[in-house]
This record gives sequence, C-alpha cells and structure tokens, in this order.
Amino acid sequence: KNKQLRDALVAAEKANAAKGQFTSRISHEIRSPLNAVIGYMNIARSFENENSKVTDCLIKGEYAAKHLLSILNDVLDMSSIESGKIHISHIPFNIREVITSLSMLFYSQAKQKGVELNVQLKGIETEMLIGDQLRLSQVLTNLLSNAVKFTPKGGTINFTVSEDYIANSIMHVRFVVQDTGIGIKKEFLDRIFTPFEQQDNNITTSYGGSGLGLSICKNLVKLMDGAIQVESSEGEG
Repeated sequence: KNKQLRDALVAAEKANAAKGQFTSRISHEIRSPLNAVIGYMNIARSFENENSKVTDCLIKGEYAAKHLLSILNDVLDMSSIESGKIHISHIPFNIREVITSLSMLFYSQAKQKGVELNVQLKGIETEMLIGDQLRLSQVLTNLLSNAVKFTPKGGTINFTVSEDYIANSIMHVRFVVQDTGIGIKKEFLDRIFTPFEQQDNNITTSYGGSGLGLSICKNLVKLMDGAIQVESSEGEG
C-alpha cells in the first residue's frame, strides 16, 4: 500500500508539473496571436487612407485570430473530453467527400510550403457510412496539419485511406498519414498522446501549438471505437 501511495504521488506530481508547463506555454501561445491582432488593428488605423496597407493588416490579423481560435478550441475540446461532455454522432455521410475536402485543403497548404502531398483511396467500395463526420474530419485534420507543419520543404506526405473489412455491418477503415518530417524521439513515443506533453520546448518555439492535438485525436478515436498508433524515428518522419 505504501508503494502504491508513493507511485500515485509521483504520478500526481508529474501530472501537475505537466499541467504547470502547459499553462505557462499556452499563456504564451495565446498572448502571441492576440498581441498580433491588436498590433495589426493599430497599424491599420494609422494607415486608414492606404487601402493596400489596411488590407494587408486585416489579412494578417485574421490569420492570427484564427490561430488563437484553434488554440482555444483545443483547450475547450480537452476540457469537454475530460468531463465526458463530448458525444459521438451517428448520421449518414460520404467518406469520399470527406477525403476530397481534406485533400483540397491540404494540397494548397503543402504546395505553399514546397511539400508533395499524395492522397490514395484503396478498395473503398462502400462510400455512404453512418458515423461522426465532424469528429473524423477533426482527427484527420490534426494529423495532416502536423504532417505539413513538421515536414520541411522538399519533403513528402502520403495520406492513404483503405477499407480493411466489413463485419456485422460495420466497416473498418484504415487511415495512414506518413511524412518525411523531423520525426519523434524514441523516448517520447510513449507520451505522444498524453495531454499537455510536447517533445521539447524548441518544438513550441519553432512550430507553436497547444500540445493537446494528439491527445484529443486519441480520445476521439477511442470514442468512435477505433484505435490510433504511431511509428517514428527522429529525423526520418
């Protein structure tokens, strides 16, 4: 019992330390785009007679505001998951349309960065499914966004969707996102889906993010009766 108490105490202290680091990190993440929005608004006001300058400030301010919104959405989603308030929908949707929509979005993002994106559908014979299109898209968007974010210019991302099998009217689909990005350290692989965790502080500084995305993915996949896993080597993607 003493050992169990000690182990529980160590686990609690680690969790508190991770949350403390997260709070510090997320405060910086929120302040940065918010300061940018305020700054661009002030610049636009001082150049109110120069339309091109005002338009540029509005575009950059909107981008910063959307970045801030995505961070806050991650925090709210994590809070909803932890409190059991997220429920999975069961409504008809077309899986090919979901993949096409995601492909169009990330083709342009990858192209802007000089990264090649290949999308492949294998053996998808049943296109109309019943499930939660919104949450499925959220998971795939997070994975593809990470792939684009962490893959340098000249790299490649392969997004493959395949129908594994159908049993008892349930279609099992495999989604694979593979990239040639910076990869993940071996010692961090076991913690990659843990809330508030990021590989190191340099990742936050260089790439930004809340550190909640993959944890949200894992929880949503679990709620949809699925499974998620990662294979990676540092420097190989």
